[in-house]
Amino acid sequence: MIRMPSFIKRLFGKKDAFVRPAEAKGHARMGMKVIRGVRPADEPIIALEVTDIEPEYRSRVRMIRDVAAQSGWREVFHRPQELRLRYKKGKNDLIDVWYSKMTVATIIDHPTKPRRPLFRKMVDKDLLRKIFEKPRTHTGEGYY
Repeated sequence: MIRMPSFIKRLFGKKDAFVRPAEAKGHARMGMKVIRGVRPADEPIIALEVTDIEPEYRSRVRMIRDVAAQSGWREVFHRPQELRLRYKKGKNDLIDVWYSKMTVATIIDHPTKPRRPLFRKMVDKDLLRKIFEKPRTHTGEGYY
């Protein structure tokens, strides 16, 4: 067991929070999966409050979280150093949203092609809602 960084202890209010060594390498990227007795492995570890996010991005993050929740997607992680949110639905479907430029990547299984991300740049709220409702949505502007 490796001791947790102090900023994570403050977030969870645990003085004796530990992480398993196999997952310790992800703690710098805020990608840990299990904190003893706090959350199950498939739940998000750190969902920063909107007040902890840079002021110019707060409204975007709120909007993205609202759209994702309405469409039934679960937030996997928030990496503020990358300005990125990741959502998961089902077994393998992922959506990454970089909220600085509103770039969206959908990573889903394709029936005939290999699994790879499809990127869409400068996505507005309406298109974001369509993507969360149906990740295979073709916009004519995406790239691999």
